[in-house]
Amino acid sequence: MRSDPLTAPPGRTDWKRLRRMTDAEVARAVASDPDAGPPTDAVFWAEARLVEPPPQRRVSIRLDADVLDWFKSLGGGWQSRVNTILRGYMERHRDAVEAARAGRQAPGEPSGEPER
Repeated sequence: MRSDPLTAPPGRTDWKRLRRMTDAEVARAVASDPDAGPPTDAVFWAEARLVEPPPQRRVSIRLDADVLDWFKSLGGGWQSRVNTILRGYMERHRDAVEAARAGRQAPGEPSGEPER
């Protein structure tokens, strides 16, 4: 389940202080933050598009007990982490699997023949 930013529990952000800051103060704070990326502007956002995740389905899956226990030990959101790992595996191997099903070699996959 994804948390809604409007109903999510409060974090450590001092929202009252932030709301009192001027745009210039915010810009200086961002510029001094080593973790902040470069500022964005209208040009950056001009071709932005909303990308929604595909809908999810409830399934029953059998997992080894130790695998399940480990993911659960990571805390809330463990199902989302399992989904993310499975998605990464799928995206990494999708072209090769589809190529094999079609009887051809996937781009970037070794041909099985020695290089000359």
